[in-house]
Amino acid sequence: MSLNKSFKLNQCEVQPPENIISMGETKLTLQPKFIEVLAFLAQQYPNLVTREQIIDEIWDGNFYVGEKALTNAIWHLRKSLKSFDANVEFIETIRKTGYKLLIEPEYIKPKQDLNKSFNIVWSHTWSLYALGLFALIFIGFISWPDGNQKTQFSKPVLVTQYPGRELYPSVSPDGRYLAFSWRQMNRNIDLYLKDLSQPDLASRNLTHSKFREGRTVWAPDGSALYYYRRSSKIGCQVVKKDLQTSMVELLGNCDSSSSSSVALSKDGLLLAYAGISDKNTDKAIYLKELNSDLPAKRLTCLQNCDYTDESVSFSSDQKYLAISRNTESGHEDIFIHEISSGIERRLTSGYLDIRGLDWHPSENKLIFAAIEHGKRYGFEIDVDSAELVKLPVSGVSFPRYSDEKTIYYHNWQIDTSIMHVELDAQVASSPFPLLQSEFNFRYPNYSISSKQLAMISNESGYDELWISGLDGIKKQQLTQLKQTIKNPVWSHDGKHIAFIVNTVDSNELYVINVQTQNLKRLDTGLVFHNKPSWSGDNQTIYVSDNTNLHQVSVNGEQVKQLTQNGGNYGVETSAGELIYSKGGGKGLWRLPLIAPTQERKLLANIRLPSSTGWQYTDKGIYYFNVKGNDYRLSFYNFETQEHKDIIRVPERSFSRTRGMTYVPENNWLLFTGYESPQVDIKRITAK
Repeated sequence: MSLNKSFKLNQCEVQPPENIISMGETKLTLQPKFIEVLAFLAQQYPNLVTREQIIDEIWDGNFYVGEKALTNAIWHLRKSLKSFDANVEFIETIRKTGYKLLIEPEYIKPKQDLNKSFNIVWSHTWSLYALGLFALIFIGFISWPDGNQKTQFSKPVLVTQYPGRELYPSVSPDGRYLAFSWRQMNRNIDLYLKDLSQPDLASRNLTHSKFREGRTVWAPDGSALYYYRRSSKIGCQVVKKDLQTSMVELLGNCDSSSSSSVALSKDGLLLAYAGISDKNTDKAIYLKELNSDLPAKRLTCLQNCDYTDESVSFSSDQKYLAISRNTESGHEDIFIHEISSGIERRLTSGYLDIRGLDWHPSENKLIFAAIEHGKRYGFEIDVDSAELVKLPVSGVSFPRYSDEKTIYYHNWQIDTSIMHVELDAQVASSPFPLLQSEFNFRYPNYSISSKQLAMISNESGYDELWISGLDGIKKQQLTQLKQTIKNPVWSHDGKHIAFIVNTVDSNELYVINVQTQNLKRLDTGLVFHNKPSWSGDNQTIYVSDNTNLHQVSVNGEQVKQLTQNGGNYGVETSAGELIYSKGGGKGLWRLPLIAPTQERKLLANIRLPSSTGWQYTDKGIYYFNVKGNDYRLSFYNFETQEHKDIIRVPERSFSRTRGMTYVPENNWLLFTGYESPQVDIKRITAK
């Protein structure tokens, strides 16, 4: 029996072709593998199905990937089915064996084709004609030029080259003007307009505002721009700017703590955007009719969703939206959303970070950018077949079609390196590279015991775990997982390193013995793992599931939730406390480990730019201090309870999300830095 047949479990309808579970008007879209697991359990009902059988069927016998992915799938299925009927147990776990579906599936008969009987009667009559037609097609196929060859592209052409960063290109419908955001050093991001027919003319500032503006789309007649803008005082807004009158009209609100996206239908009557409302502050896709006074309609994340929508684009026929979505496992993938029905299907799988997408103006394909092992690449994908064509250049970010063949993008070729600041230097100086080469180095973590630095590098072609001395000599690659590795952290005795591995469909916590290079995946049961840290006795690891902090034994057999009101990254202190951050930059908190219910605020008056952008020491806490375009490294002294700025650096000089580490013997602070702030706009054309 095919796994694509729709069926019911009580009142829940499961539609494998669309990856949907629904009840009445409520629909949930799940990952294809999750639906395949449920369909396979339904196919085998009422039998017990072993884990080995499921992995053989769904993951083609790949136990390395399938073991954790299956646990993750069952967890998501139970959670989703429970949201429809909390009183029913749908799936039973048979300890150390497998799973069993407890509800008998009722398979839904497909609608009868009105022409079916006619086709049956005539099928034999036409079979000879079909055979002859096939022969003609075959002859034509072997003699006709191959139409499936990969698209050939021209070399990239430089469009802008100004000081700072030119971002988010958008070309006017007549192809004459380029709208873009310009981030100049120590200034707000304004919108600019460049006349492509007169490339030597200076670009014109469109906004001159206190907002930071981005992601423009043009009205079909070129008379207006739609975009989002952010300000620390007002928040995030979706607006329309009339280019003749310069009047600005407020159309909606967006999340001020993250980027937004806007899209306009081909006829200019519908606006889609990633936003929020007064009633619901969870980010989702909204649809607004521009010729109506009605409020925008919320299309996604209608109830208790475990994802965040990022970018959005209309299909040329205006029937569908392409949406890039951050899922609970830490991946970001593209979904196709049918506007009339709300039905969605997943188009891509396994990407960790997608940087913009755009639907082709006439064909059923998308252009999007994604990060692979420290580099950004562009891809064209066929919406029907999901066939990918990789653009022959790196650095592609937020690509946009300007016509049938031309793609504009901002060229992000910023390499990362390990930077260090000498904290007791007599003369303050800018951060200086500690490790620098043609490869990227990120996520530094120093071990006082082993005197070695752990880091992530793409020197092998993949983001793997490496170690070296502070001089960068004798670098050693510890892993060959050919996956994406993040956040390595040494145990206090310098013998082990805990780190995070992102696979195609999961986010895992690993520990490696540095001497033996024995690698162990900890089966925590958590869907997501943030940056880990070690207990003082090296027997447990603290890690967050992006909601609360948990304590995990090094063998992975015991998992205990520590915080109840949020926790994203925590460190055990010498006094037996846990100092930790929460999502949204809400300062730092402290929790006595002997009484883990007595939560207290440690630092309420700082807003961290990320949950991992700080470093604990016995004397105080170093942290990234970012306010708009003002970037600083600061220090909070435990004894004096005072804050002190260590150094002010150029905007975007450090990565806010890749942490920092302290070297006590040198009194150095190490962090991931960007080697150049320059980003330009380029275009590439299909031949």
